[in-house]
Amino acid sequence: KQNSNELPVIIPLVIYHDKGEWRIKTKLSDMIEGYDQLPEEVKRYIPDYEYLIYDLTKYNDEDIKLESVTRIIIKIMRDVRHASKDKVMDIITEGFILLDKIIEKDTVTHYMESCLRYVLSIRSDIEEDELIQIADQISVEGSELVMTIADKLRQEGKQEGIGIGEEKGRQEEIRKVVRNAVVKRMSLEDIMDLTGLSEKEIDKISKEMLQR
Repeated sequence: KQNSNELPVIIPLVIYHDKGEWRIKTKLSDMIEGYDQLPEEVKRYIPDYEYLIYDLTKYNDEDIKLESVTRIIIKIMRDVRHASKDKVMDIITEGFILLDKIIEKDTVTHYMESCLRYVLSIRSDIEEDELIQIADQISVEGSELVMTIADKLRQEGKQEGIGIGEEKGRQEEIRKVVRNAVVKRMSLEDIMDLTGLSEKEIDKISKEMLQR
């Protein structure tokens, strides 16, 4: 809220879905060495809070008795990094079946897009064409969704590549300026002002010139 001196309630929450159980302590005071031996007048200045931990590695499929969309999300998060390819594909298939059955598709489509993006960013062994093939057998919407995501990812990849190329070009131009300035025996301070580089960066380029 604007112009308010009050803070909102914030509850710390960690959703863990890596391999193996979560073994980090959940209370801040338990992480501080010698906290119990500190005098009370010192403890009062140390924020001591506990966060909630949802360790998805402890849940099997029978435990996840939640709304259909939420169940798909949790299973994807739990399994995408370490489960077999077949198991992950089975969960995705379940999601497409859900998408095909539900009349109000907007919410499910939104979450399915997030799940599919996550899968494609994590799993190098799963390709867009495989997802399209599965979706084609179940749901027109699912097939269109995968193709849309694949197209978006390709466009984002192109834009990222363009950005990287432009940055490399800019860096090379700066290096040329440094090399020319060194050849003309300009002072270090003038080169730093001209290029915005640090002394260490200019020194590195100068040494590369000597090695040629």
